[in-house]
Formats: sequence, structure tokens, C-alpha cells
Amino acid sequence: MKDRALERIGETRERNEEERAEEKKTVGRKRRRSGGDMLEQLRERAESDLEIKKQEIKEKREEREAMEATRLEQQQQQQQQQILQVVQQQQHYQQQQQQQQQFALMQQQMMGMFQQQQMQALLSFLQKRNNLNVCTKFIIIHSSVLEIHMHTKKIICFHLITV
Repeated sequence: MKDRALERIGETRERNEEERAEEKKTVGRKRRRSGGDMLEQLRERAESDLEIKKQEIKEKREEREAMEATRLEQQQQQQQQQILQVVQQQQHYQQQQQQQQQFALMQQQMMGMFQQQQMQALLSFLQKRNNLNVCTKFIIIHSSVLEIHMHTKKIICFHLITV
């Protein structure tokens, strides 16, 4: 009985076929069966049916477990892809930030060069106009520097706001 419980479905089917073949041979002889034989046969058939059902349940359970494992694996792959996308987006954002900072630095350098050129132009203009006194020259230079400084602050603030 224990061996029957441990056998595979294919083996069970083969055994059942063999038993049925033997039954057909004995039926051909027209052997009379007693009630005990009939009950024994029904009991064996019920046991074999029970074993088949147990095996089918086991196979279905294994199939469900395999499907669940596949689903979990796919879910993990999707999560890994999402993480990779987030990392790539962060890298892209960091690159953009670096480019904007480099652009702001370049603008500041250009503004500094522009201020120097303006100061040189202003000094050259003032040197050409000797008829202005020293105090007037100082006031003009100072006011120009203040205007340039205020203009630079506005540009930097505007750039920081847009970044």
C-alpha cells in the first residue's frame, strides 16, 4: 500500500491498466465473485483514485508555486529597471545642473571683462577730456562703477532665479 502511495502517475496508470487487463481475463472465464472480492476491488479502486487526485493536487500546487516564482522574478526585474531609470534621470539632472553652473560662471567672467572694458573706455574718455576737474572725474567713475555693480547683481540674481 505504501509503495502505491509513492509511485508516480505514469506508474499508477500502468498498474491500473495491468489490473484491468487481468480483470478482463478473469471476466472472460465467467468467474463468480463474492461480495468480499467486490468490496476489495472497490476499495482498491477508491484508493487508486485517491492517489491520482492527491498527485493531481500536488502537480497543481507545484505549478502555482512555479507561476508565483516567475511572477516574483518579473516583479524584481521591473523594480530593477525602475531603479535604473531613476538613477539615469538623476545623472541627467546633475549634468544639467553642472552645465548651468558652468554657463553662469562663464557669464560672470564675460561680465567682468565687459566691466573692465567699460572702465578702460571711461578712463580713456576722461583722459581725453582734461577740462574736467579731479573731483568730477572721481564722481563720474564712482557712479559708473556703482551702476555696473548694480547691473551685475541684477544679472546674477536673475540667473539664480531661473536656475
